[in-house]
Amino acid sequence: MSTGEPQKTEESKEQSKSKIYVLTIQILFGIIIGISFTDYHKELVPFNPSFETIMIFVAYATVLLSLVGYSITVKFRYHKKIWRFILDIILLYLYYQLVYSPRTGFDYFLWIFPAIFFIYVIWQILEYGEWRNEENHKYKLKPFLITVVVTIAFTIAFGLIAYLYQGEAALQNSTETGVIKYLSVTNLEWIILGIIVSLQFVFRIFISLIESKWG
Repeated sequence: MSTGEPQKTEESKEQSKSKIYVLTIQILFGIIIGISFTDYHKELVPFNPSFETIMIFVAYATVLLSLVGYSITVKFRYHKKIWRFILDIILLYLYYQLVYSPRTGFDYFLWIFPAIFFIYVIWQILEYGEWRNEENHKYKLKPFLITVVVTIAFTIAFGLIAYLYQGEAALQNSTETGVIKYLSVTNLEWIILGIIVSLQFVFRIFISLIESKWG
């Protein structure tokens, strides 16, 4: 009985730290979304299905899908060490950049996605390193390899979209109105937005299937 107590206490400490990490990240998620809603009130109210508005909604969808996926993953495999938490902070900064990227340019908006997914790959590798020696845990080498390979494939896909994009969508100077407006938007830009949203939903569905089978 005495031999089991230290391990239980140590596990409890790890879980307590992880809860603090997760709560911190969730609060920061909320701050990013809340502040940006205020900053984008002219674009969002009243609702207008313009290219700029849809860009903003795609950014929000990315952030919210990430928050849901993150919350599910850490429920199954909490942070045993601080390294994933550090990556969480980096990801939050990238989400912040993504949310405000419509004010910078469409090219910049596109390049944020491969950067985010590249951090996902590193995050997954660290996650496996923390949990691979757990005897009673089902997250072993096979699901890890499947997840990482697929995430790398999505990273490459987003990178190719950003690299190959040759459109002419340009951000109009919004100094006077305070509202962002894109010029020379074609069907290409709309198609790219649709592809980005579709890829993200496919990715999240895949991750949820992995979690349901091996989580």
